[in-house]
Amino acid sequence: MNRSYLCKRSQGFFGLWSIAIALAAMPPDQSHAQTIVATNPPTQITTETFYEIDVAYSIADDAIVQVQLFQMLENSWAFIDQVWEPVLDGSTSIAIPFYVPEEAAPEDNYLWQVILYNGSDWEKLDEEIFYPITVSANAPDVITGSNAPPEVQTNESYDVTVEYEISVDGIVQVQLLDSSWNVIDQDWTSVDSGSESATVTIDVPIDQPLADDSIWQIMLYRQDPNTWTKLDEIIAEGIAIVGNMGGPNLEWLPPGNSWALEWQDEFEGTGLPENWYPHLGTNPEEVSNEIAAAAAENRIPEYPLRYGPYDGNNAWMFSTGYGNHWLDGSGNLQLQIRADLNVDLAHGKKVESAYLMSGQPVAWDDSVPGTGVRWEGTLVSPGDGEIYISTRVKTNEMVGYSTWFAFWLFTQTQAYDRVPATGTEIDIIEIPIGEPAWMDGVFNVAHHWGVPTQAELNAGIKFSESLQYSGVIAESLADVTADEYHTYGLRWSADSMTTYVNGVETFTFPDNPPGNPVPAIPANPSDMMMMLTLEFEKDAWVDKTLDDQGDGRFQGTPLEEDANYRVMSRAQVDYVRIWRAQ
Repeated sequence: MNRSYLCKRSQGFFGLWSIAIALAAMPPDQSHAQTIVATNPPTQITTETFYEIDVAYSIADDAIVQVQLFQMLENSWAFIDQVWEPVLDGSTSIAIPFYVPEEAAPEDNYLWQVILYNGSDWEKLDEEIFYPITVSANAPDVITGSNAPPEVQTNESYDVTVEYEISVDGIVQVQLLDSSWNVIDQDWTSVDSGSESATVTIDVPIDQPLADDSIWQIMLYRQDPNTWTKLDEIIAEGIAIVGNMGGPNLEWLPPGNSWALEWQDEFEGTGLPENWYPHLGTNPEEVSNEIAAAAAENRIPEYPLRYGPYDGNNAWMFSTGYGNHWLDGSGNLQLQIRADLNVDLAHGKKVESAYLMSGQPVAWDDSVPGTGVRWEGTLVSPGDGEIYISTRVKTNEMVGYSTWFAFWLFTQTQAYDRVPATGTEIDIIEIPIGEPAWMDGVFNVAHHWGVPTQAELNAGIKFSESLQYSGVIAESLADVTADEYHTYGLRWSADSMTTYVNGVETFTFPDNPPGNPVPAIPANPSDMMMMLTLEFEKDAWVDKTLDDQGDGRFQGTPLEEDANYRVMSRAQVDYVRIWRAQ
């Protein structure tokens, strides 16, 4: 139909409406030559249930279609209910919703009466009668059980099975709600009448704040025209939402706060990562000049690191623009460090490495303290509230002597200025590799904000704090040599920093280390970047007078080696995430 009308329904009372059967069955006035046909009205109906009666008609003027339900008694018809609706002229059909009231007694002696009236004076034009019709009582529509769990974990999916009894086809809906009845997730499915069960899937978002007062709401509906009518529901309160750790893309979160995911890199896809920049200079001119020179010389852009005098010939390693880091198509960032066997420098064979930063220098800016260079990108600070920074990494391919993996924070503009409030270097995790047996499985956490003079060292003044884990203690926290991922995190507020390994607290940095004249926690650094690096410096992690860390450029077993390169170590990074306390 081109137009729709409000369906008018006369709510009759249950009782006897005496109508002469002969009169009701009289044929319509054939002079109008207008007809009505009801298409297969249901012969088995249930109380408290909607049905659609399909009626086809052919009329010359606007008219009215009426559907009535009667119970046939010995000498009369007992009126049950009726619905009527105006229709336009023409030949078409209409679906009329009819609700069978609860008062209709379960019997098999009912009839449908479908009538076509003239729209102006209710003159009957045609009718149809259908009998016998059987009415059944509506069985209880109830939820009889559910396996909705009392505790759920972030970034998990749950198949919630609901058992029910329903007399008509309907809908089962499951909702997980927070304590304010906001929907966290919901799902629904259509169900058949009877005593059955249905399963829907509920997803708990990865950034859902942790709580112990969430709610399950499970509902059973009858699906009426244009609406759902609730038949039954179950409410379960006190549902716990907890952090999750232990599998791909799952994560434990520190207790005591609700956390919201503020930033993440899951390292999906292939090619180079979009959110990480290779270290190619400390100001925008250095970076652009090196990229241009590399293009002109048909080589990989690079930048010397870990050097004595500022001279590439004295660098222990070079950060490369590409070739040593890539997305592997399986949700990982691959990091690599290798020796160029065809280039000799002051310290031996040249080393090229992945050395990635979440920020980059973009412009000279006199308002920036220290170097006067403005950095942009993903910069981190607890200035807007406590944060938790984490990564999930596999390091079983870290095998090159004197190499190490690091996930750390760093500010270039105010590096090692002895003012910890502005930040300098926070090592969330460092995993060094060496030939001595004591270095097997070692890892380290640290915070450095200055370099003391010898006199300051003699006086007990220091500008750093660190803690190294080795032996059975290290292995109990994380076997960094195993073919498995481990999670490393930093909980950081304006006055506290705590590191975690696989959800276990490892070290809380003191706010006032002995001998330090100022508080040692960076409160609100302006350009603190995250760093993912593989590094090399011969004997950087040992006392050279006592130990030899070994040299992965020619000692030990490489991951790969050909005439040009010797791959010393690799690491696989699954994700990096930043959470903010709510």
